Order: sequence, then C-alpha cells, then structure tokens
Amino acid sequence: MKTNAEKLGVDQIVYEKTKKSMLFWAMGSMFIFFSGFCSYYMVMNGNSNWLVFELPDLFYISTAVIVLSSITLMIAQQAVKKNNFTTVKWGIFVTIILGVLFGIIQFNALS
Repeated sequence: MKTNAEKLGVDQIVYEKTKKSMLFWAMGSMFIFFSGFCSYYMVMNGNSNWLVFELPDLFYISTAVIVLSSITLMIAQQAVKKNNFTTVKWGIFVTIILGVLFGIIQFNALS
C-alpha cells in the first residue's frame, strides 16, 4: 500500500516537514483568532452597556448531547478501521439520533 507521500510523488521527509509546518500555521492562526475574541471580551466587559444574561439550561443539555454525538462518531470511525461493521452501523445511527436531538433542543432553547 502506498503512503500519502508516494501517492503525491514527493519525498517522505519533505512531506513530513510540510505537515508540521502547516500544523504550526494552523495553531498560530487559531491562537490569534481566539486572542482577538478574548481582547474583544475584555474591552466590551469594561463598557457600561455590556448586557449580562443567563443562558437557558437547555443549552447546557445540548452541549452534552453534541459532545456525546462526537464520541459516538469517533467510536464508529474506530470500528471502521477494525472492520467491525455492526458497531459502525450502531455508531452512525446513534450519532444521527443525537444530532437530530441536538437540533430539537437548540430550536426549543431559542424559542
């Protein structure tokens, strides 16, 4: 079986260096992105017109549901690698059900 580097026709060392470089660029851009949000939060929090509000409890439940959905999808992905297709079917089924449940909870929380 060919590696990704062989499929692309590049040297393995160059391929690994490129992956590492792209990882650092992505991490740097995410750091800058969230730093901007943090600085905006600190500036706006100091203003007198900052609106303080409570999130509905349904948002906490929907967060737990979407995290569970991600976990079931990861379980299904691992089952694909092990050729365990019964687990894949159940993992995808539960993921879809949790995704629909997430959408329903979000709709109800925003209503």
